[in-house]
Amino acid sequence: AGSKATVLGVYLGNEPNFDPTRATRVATGHVAGKEVIWYRKDSAAEDESLARQTVIALNGRYIAHVWVNAATQAQLQQRLSILERIAFRR
Repeated sequence: AGSKATVLGVYLGNEPNFDPTRATRVATGHVAGKEVIWYRKDSAAEDESLARQTVIALNGRYIAHVWVNAATQAQLQQRLSILERIAFRR
């Protein structure tokens, strides 16, 4: 509360600025009921050392670029649990 820090984000479109073929894999997980591979987010701030990002193909029309920033393992787990429960409309 009271922070202006970005804790998670979602880009929906056709041209995300993230290319997973150039990134380092760090974990697997789920976003919106889909299995994903999480990659290290190199652009994270120093205090967001556990930042992750992934891309998800949606309905053949759109791509979701999803990212989460965290400084502690507890923050990361809490934020990833939120992303597991989100839903994208069809």
